[in-house]
Amino acid sequence: MEANTPLEIQQEIIQRLSRHNKNRGSSSLEKKALFLKHLSIIARDDKNILYEEIRITMNEAGLSLSEIQRYIHQAENDGILCRAGKDKWIFLEP
Repeated sequence: MEANTPLEIQQEIIQRLSRHNKNRGSSSLEKKALFLKHLSIIARDDKNILYEEIRITMNEAGLSLSEIQRYIHQAENDGILCRAGKDKWIFLEP
């Protein structure tokens, strides 16, 4: 998504992707959509996200530590997260 996409549209896209993935029955895709949804929620106004925030939020959402680490790595590779320091990222929006 573009950086200036209105929040309502971002949320609608995430919801549609989540519904689409549920219809496909892929728990891996559902978890990735859940991960991205929560990243957008926990990103502060300056778009900085700390590892501890990710870990706590994702654990509450039912993701394991290995899944969290895998999705963080994937988000970095996809250009969604940019490492800004030790245990700190900038959320660039999918």
